[in-house]
Amino acid sequence: KDLKIEQVLEKVRSIAEQKNRIANIVSSLHIYSQDDRSKRESVSLSSLIHDSIALFKTALVDEDLKIVFSNDSDNDIVMVNSSEIIQVFINLLNNAHDAILDLKDKWIEINLDDSNHKVYVDIIDSGHGIEPKLASKIFNRFYTTKGEKKGTGLGLNICQEIMNDHGGHISYVKDAEHTTFSLTFPSVELN
Repeated sequence: KDLKIEQVLEKVRSIAEQKNRIANIVSSLHIYSQDDRSKRESVSLSSLIHDSIALFKTALVDEDLKIVFSNDSDNDIVMVNSSEIIQVFINLLNNAHDAILDLKDKWIEINLDDSNHKVYVDIIDSGHGIEPKLASKIFNRFYTTKGEKKGTGLGLNICQEIMNDHGGHISYVKDAEHTTFSLTFPSVELN
């Protein structure tokens, strides 16, 4: 009785937004939970990035973090195991977030582009890179800069194995202004 119609409408809108958010999370979890490593399908890399961001945000309590995704690709179709590629993206998002946690300006930018039968994804965070002596070791198995309580040192190594298994490549861009990881995928030609 005490609520005005505008307040009721705002609550209904909020409920609808939360319902859509939950539906997106459940859909993303369904893809992520598939464990048949040999299963490959033609899929839009953009859709996997959106699913990865949605899953990443479910565990995120940092309201100051901004995530921006820009898609400049005309053909982002790749032949991949979706759950493994989502695993790569979530690992890179988690690493980026951990690295910039104490910064005042916290953002992650994801850029998608394609050319010459390849699809490129850059994941950039507001940090200012990795020290050169550490950067040469980051893809080594069991190497971590997070300490024993936070990291296992397997994340980037597993990302590298997954990318290699998909005929792709992951690298740390050492000359970039901000911390940048670059991924390359072979694209599927559209008919």
